[in-house]
Amino acid sequence: MSKHTRPPQQNAPPPPPDPPVDGNADSVAALGALYQGEKTDASYVFSTAMAMMGIAEAYLVGAIPFVEKLGHEPPEPLAWLLLLIIPVPLWLVAAFQSLMTLNAMSHGNSIRIIENALFDASRLRVRRNLVGSAAGDRIMDVREAMS
Repeated sequence: MSKHTRPPQQNAPPPPPDPPVDGNADSVAALGALYQGEKTDASYVFSTAMAMMGIAEAYLVGAIPFVEKLGHEPPEPLAWLLLLIIPVPLWLVAAFQSLMTLNAMSHGNSIRIIENALFDASRLRVRRNLVGSAAGDRIMDVREAMS
């Protein structure tokens, strides 16, 4: 080694510390992420419910000609058994729709809680029922519409 070169530094100085973080900003960011996730889940629930209704309608369109055909032909024991089985898929769709409705209601409650916390953190100078999902409640919720 020549006398003018320096050996590589083994111990580099530590990086500067991160600036202090505002706890309120962190909680608002976390609430925003939760809100976005809940709204996405609610959107998927709604899309699934609409798809299931489309499937049920398509099934009905396909089943009606079959039922009409059974009405015009002489009854066979197996045909009448099939007639009793025809509504089973529709009952399954109705049961699934009930579960989807309960799931949507729980997501709606969760969204309302997060929206309330975000509304409080935002310090908006408007009434709460004018912002977010509460604004739609004046139309969709009978109890809110009557008051």
